[in-house]
Amino acid sequence: MEKIDISTKKYPNTFVLVDDADYESLNKWKWMGLRPKRSKTMYAVRYKKRSSDSRAVVMHRFLMNPSLEIEIDHHDGNGLNNQRYNLRLCSHSQNCANRPPRRDNFCGFKGVHWELGKCKWVARIGIDGKTRTLGRFTCIVEAAKRYDKAAKARYGEFAWLNFPEKTN
Repeated sequence: MEKIDISTKKYPNTFVLVDDADYESLNKWKWMGLRPKRSKTMYAVRYKKRSSDSRAVVMHRFLMNPSLEIEIDHHDGNGLNNQRYNLRLCSHSQNCANRPPRRDNFCGFKGVHWELGKCKWVARIGIDGKTRTLGRFTCIVEAAKRYDKAAKARYGEFAWLNFPEKTN
């Protein structure tokens, strides 16, 4: 494993993890960190100059070189871990399934929110572009566990779980 430094004033001591075999080819360019809005994750990008504009090249897409309709998922959720074992090809739906809760999520659990009118925690999941209610709970942990059960059944290995199973 090698590290590529993308530190800035705003993000000091920031590195991208890459495989030894990819280090030389990646270290030819100046990479920097990009954090999309509402995201907790940062990605490494560089800008490729063209005649009239510049185009962003994202490191994980550069490494995997997929077709445009294919996305790349970071298995561990760390956008700066671009070691090949951590990158996998996926659909947009699978990539969304492996996202952690948004930064503006106040309860801390994915798929759970407070329903003011009923004074209960609601578990919900997105399936085929529609939100499905999984139940209402007095206990937030029970709601989060219900989301996890549905996410595992629906998304399999791509499910981002509130209570990940420990693998030994």
